[in-house]
This record gives sequence, C-alpha cells and structure tokens, in this order.
Amino acid sequence: MNKLRLLNRLERKRTFNQFTQGKKKKAFGILIYLLSLWGYFWIGGLLPIFASMAILDSKGEAGAFSVSVVLNDAGTLSSMDVMALAFFLASAIIAFIQIRNIYFNDFDQSTLWSLPVDTRLILISKNTGPAVFSLPLVLAFTLPSMILTYVATGSLIKAILVLVVFFCANQLGECLGCFLRIFSAKGGSRLQLSKGVKSFFGFLLFVVFMVGFYTELARDFKDLVVFMGFYNRLPAAARPVSFALNHHLWLILVFVLLTGIIYYAFLNYMAKHFFTIGESLAPRGTVKAVKGGDYKVRRKYAALIRKERQLFFSNSAVAFNSFFGTVLPVILAAILFVPAVKEMFLGFLESQSFVSPDAAIFLILIGLAGMMNLAGFGFSLEGASAYNTYTLPLKGQSVFLGKLFMAASLIAPAYIIAWLLLIINLRPDLVYWPFYLFGPLAYALFINGISLFFDWKFANYDWTNPQELAKNSKQSFFSGLGSLLVSFAILLIGVGVMTKAPLVYAALLTLIFVAGNIILYFLTRDITVYHQ
Repeated sequence: MNKLRLLNRLERKRTFNQFTQGKKKKAFGILIYLLSLWGYFWIGGLLPIFASMAILDSKGEAGAFSVSVVLNDAGTLSSMDVMALAFFLASAIIAFIQIRNIYFNDFDQSTLWSLPVDTRLILISKNTGPAVFSLPLVLAFTLPSMILTYVATGSLIKAILVLVVFFCANQLGECLGCFLRIFSAKGGSRLQLSKGVKSFFGFLLFVVFMVGFYTELARDFKDLVVFMGFYNRLPAAARPVSFALNHHLWLILVFVLLTGIIYYAFLNYMAKHFFTIGESLAPRGTVKAVKGGDYKVRRKYAALIRKERQLFFSNSAVAFNSFFGTVLPVILAAILFVPAVKEMFLGFLESQSFVSPDAAIFLILIGLAGMMNLAGFGFSLEGASAYNTYTLPLKGQSVFLGKLFMAASLIAPAYIIAWLLLIINLRPDLVYWPFYLFGPLAYALFINGISLFFDWKFANYDWTNPQELAKNSKQSFFSGLGSLLVSFAILLIGVGVMTKAPLVYAALLTLIFVAGNIILYFLTRDITVYHQ
C-alpha cells in the first residue's frame, strides 16, 4: 500500500502539471481546471436539459401541471440511457487517442518501468492517482442528469445511482478504447492515419454537430421530444438505465459488478503484456526531413509563411484548438442556408430592438472575427528548437510579421468565403458590404497581432506536450478569453451607439482597427525576438 500511495502521489503531480505547464503557477492551473469543470457540465447538460425544456414547452400553458409528473410520463429518464451511452463512447474515443499519454508516457518509460514495482500497481495508480481530478469531471458531466432524475422521481438515491452508472460507463469506455487501440496497433501500419486525416475527421464531426445543434435550436428542439418518445417505446433491453431506475434498482449492482470484472480482466491483460503493448504503441516510421519543394528559392516572407504554416500544422493539438475559430464563420454562414435556421436567424434580427438588422450582422461578424486567432502561439510553438529561427539573419520585426502573415494567409480566405456566403444568402444593404468585409478582417488581424505580441512577451519554450500548450497555458487563456472580452466590449458599445449612427460607427470601427494594425507595425520595428 505504501508503494501504491507513492505512485498515486506521482500521478497526481503529473496530472496537475498538465494544467500548470510544469511551473509553480497553481492559481492559473486551478482556474483552467475550473473552466474544464464548467465545460463538462455544459456538455453533459445539452441533451437532458434541452429534452426536458422541449417536453415542458410542448405541454403549453393550459392549466397547472406537475413538472415531475410530466417528465416521468414523457419517459425523460430514457435520456439517461442516451447520455450514458454518449459518455461511454466519448471515453472510448479519448482512451483510444490518449492511451500512450495515460499508460506509456515518457516519464513512465524513463522512470517507472525500471523500478522494482508490480506492474499492476502502476496500472492501478493510473486510475486511482488522478481520481481527485477525474472524479469531479465525471460529476460535472453527470450533474444535469442527476438533477433531472431527482426532479422526475423525487428520489435522491436514484440520482446518486445515476452518478454510479456514469462512472461505470466511463470506466468501461476507457477499457474498450484501450483494447481497440492495442489491437489496431497489432494490425500494423494499415490503421495509422496521418495528422491531416485525423484533423479532417475531427473537423467533419464538428460541422455535423454544429449543423444538428442549430437546426434543432431553430425547431425549438421538437425533434428531441419525438426521439425521446420513440426511444421510450423500445424494449427494456435497449434502455437498461431508465428500466433499472423505474423498476429494478438491483440491475445497477449487476452493472457495477460487470464493470469490475471487465476492469479486472483489462488490468491483468495489460500487466501480462505491458512492455509488448508499450513497444507496439511506440511511433513508427520516419518523416522525410527535407522535401523536394524545400530547395526552391523563395522571397523572405514567402519562405517565413511556409515555415510558420508547417510549424503550426505539425502541432496538431494547437492547430485543432485554434483553427476551428477560423473556420467557424464559414460553418455558420453555410448553416444559414438551412431554411429553419435562416428563418430563426432573420426572426432574431427583426425581433431585437437595439440596432437595425444590417448593423446587427456587422456586430456579429466582428464577434466572430475575434475568434479567428491563430497567432497566439507563434513564438511558443518554436519550443526547444527556437534557436533555429532566432539565429537567422533577419530582423526581429521580420520574424514577427512572418508569423502574423501566416495567420492572415489562413484567416483571409476563410473569412472571404464566409462573407460571400452571407452576401448571397441574406442580401444585406449594399452600403454595408465593404464594412462587412474590411472591418472584421482588420479586427481579426489586430487581435492576432496583439496575441502574438503577448506570446512574444511571455513565450514558453519549455513545453514537452503540445496539448498542454494548447489547452493549459497563458497563451491559450489569453487567446480565448482575452479576445472574447475585447469583442464583448466592442459589441456592448456598438449596441448603444449603432442605434443612432450605425454606418458611422461601422466606418469608425474599421478605421480604428486599421489604425491599430499600423500602430502595431511601428511598435514592432525594433523588436528583439531572441530568447532571453
């Protein structure tokens, strides 16, 4: 037990270091963790909360009724089955992707594997050690379902049992995901996908989610009521959680025992083949360091942009987290071609009394432009090889602008496509067209410049895992929350000013953003980018 206690302590420290980037910034790490809890709570509440709201809305306002009776009669507890299944699948996907980081990370290979410790204890510590961080995340995801269960049944015990079911679903998903990754690794390189293909599938899933979410939002989530009614009519075997909650609570104990048996089998299999699995999951093959096109002579900024673009997309975690903000305006503009979504959006523009519909579109585009932030990691992405860039015979401003121009080379095409889709679909007043184009573009470039300047000032070259840099660093915090606060301030002021002079305010904002970019250019003329 003393060895397990020590291993648990090591795992807790390693897990918390993912939030603090290995530095003693505990307050910042705690803040990032709290934001993660909020994200899990919001995601976990999507289906059960919206389903219950849609069911209550479908009852109308005719007479008084009991919320618990309505939700219970409507079979809302069936959403617990759907959420448990979704949590199980999400846990399986995460474990499939993160198995090397969980069980076979660099620290284990260099330290734990050489210690005279039973392999089972190492594997158990991977689950029990970070439990102080993982259990609150499971609770945050489950809390909306627990609240809905308590309202529908009035039983606190059943609400607690829902938490037990979700915890078991999470554990079973991790076992399944790890097994699938192990067996796929044994299958050789046939199942190995490039980072570009993985990013494409992730982007495709995100687009499907956005289209489905906004379509349902436009339809007041009526399809959820229909789906829950259909799901509630399925046999009991297809909805075991709600069946157990309504009739046979002892089935949950069977589910817990089944989870324990599967985890025990997983533990023994991993312990028996631990080193073999670790070797099969090790990266294979080599990447060609110099390609044919690399020998081509290019102009200074063309070469820097190409180099920065390769650096950006080679760190898939950073690219995955920040590039979505760039393509989001394109996705939303395309979703507006869905008749129900377009009708809902136009209804919102007409119903709000703050500004004219055309002025409201300008403010919305400004807000979306604030999310197109790709340059926030420009300097930190250099990592330990930063000297390769900083020893080039270039001025500091040239390096700075090369990173900024790379972001602009991706942002401008994406936004122009969104602008064209918006013009074709909504056909706003012609006088707003240039402001729709140049105002948000200038703002996006300005936000990227400020974020890049912040990253230059607080560059972090000591990271080892791109995921830590992308999710749990000052750069990610400033790039996300900082640009959001600036955009919110602009929108708040705009709602008050654009009621009287919308065109003047749009023109003034565009000129301010352009002037801000010019000022930033002169501020960086004598910048020194060498690592200090």
